[in-house]
Amino acid sequence: MTGSKNKLVSVIIPYYNRIGLLKESINSVIKQTYKPIELILVDDFSAEKFEIESLNIKNTKEFSVKIVRNENNIGPGLSRETGRLVAKGDYLAYLDSDDFWNEGFLEKLISYLDNNEEVGMAYCKTMLIRTAGNF
Repeated sequence: MTGSKNKLVSVIIPYYNRIGLLKESINSVIKQTYKPIELILVDDFSAEKFEIESLNIKNTKEFSVKIVRNENNIGPGLSRETGRLVAKGDYLAYLDSDDFWNEGFLEKLISYLDNNEEVGMAYCKTMLIRTAGNF
């Protein structure tokens, strides 16, 4: 589902270190079937450095990435708020840096929200995947 008629979704991922997990989260956003997406990464004063250039992504009308860096560690809640304040999307979607989405997640979510105007907020079930790979 792509095209300029779709509403912009701002995906906000706060992170503190854990760059390996962050990359998995980012990749799950990149693979979304829904576009346009504005991905906002909020660095909560991480010791591990991460640069957008390592993603090899070119900002386009369909997908853009920006990093906001906190001047000190303020925690995930306030980091989400920092992301919200710079977001330009019609919808906001929050994703933690150790989580990921199935590729059709945003398409299903936005379709539901668009078709149910009385709904102002949505959430979903989660699946626990341990580091050993068992469910």
